[in-house]
This record gives sequence, C-alpha cells and structure tokens, in this order.
Amino acid sequence: MDSVKWLERIVAANSPLEQASNDYLALQASANGAVERLPLPGIQLKSVFVYPAVGAVLQMGRVVARGLTWSNGENIMAIEVSADGGKTWRLGKIDPPDGKYGWRLWRAPLELSERGLVELACKAIDSQGRQQSAERPSGRSDGYADNRIQRIRVMVI
Repeated sequence: MDSVKWLERIVAANSPLEQASNDYLALQASANGAVERLPLPGIQLKSVFVYPAVGAVLQMGRVVARGLTWSNGENIMAIEVSADGGKTWRLGKIDPPDGKYGWRLWRAPLELSERGLVELACKAIDSQGRQQSAERPSGRSDGYADNRIQRIRVMVI
C-alpha cells in the first residue's frame, strides 16, 4: 500500500498461486478467534505529513503543513488538517493530479496557538465522500492497509 516497488517484469499465471508465508497477506481475526489469511485489499485513500516531522519543535503561530495524498484512482476532492488532535478541521489545498494513481502534494496553514505537546492530524476525502477512518479495523493483526487518519505530535514553544 505505501511501499510500491519498481516492476521489472510481470508473469501471468493460469491459477492462483499458493502463498508460501504470511508476507503480503492480510491477517484478520475471525469471530471464533482463528486468524484468517486473506489477500490484501486494493489501494486505499491515504494522506500523510511530510512537514512538520514527528517530534518537530515549532514556534507558536502560523505554520504551513505539507504532505502527500493518494487513492485507488478515485478523485481526491479535499484534504483536511487539524492542530487540535481532530477536534476541528481546516481545509487545505491539493496540487492537481499527475495521473490517475499519482501521489498529490498538499499544503495547509495551521495556527499553533498553545504551547506544549500538540497533536496534528490530516485526512483525505474522495469524490464519493469516503474519508480516512479514525480507527484501524478491529481484528487486524498485520501492518498492511492502514489508512487511518495520520496523527503526529509536535512540540510548540
């Protein structure tokens, strides 16, 4: 989902390939507690911060947050950012798309008005009204397809 590799070649198979390990499988707890091995889902709507970085020390006042967003090809209509852990949201600006699946740069001004540890958050919204979820789906025991709202903490002085 987040670490796309460059392809060198593609080989088509006549039937599904057996999975030799749990690599690249979604591990989901079933109702009876057993772990199910499932194919990974498709690309999901996602946004992340590029600036500021986790743990950055920032001055009080205005800061322009920057980041990246991408989707499964659905048009990304909005990026919203928060300087109070998601209590209130502010609309940012997204650069025009460079292809259906390309990453898009975004930026959004934030007003840092309180000193101390502050949680910033960002989320993308697509043309179908879907947005990044606040929580990871319950029962997931792998690190794949995590498209939760990104939350980072910074220190404001």
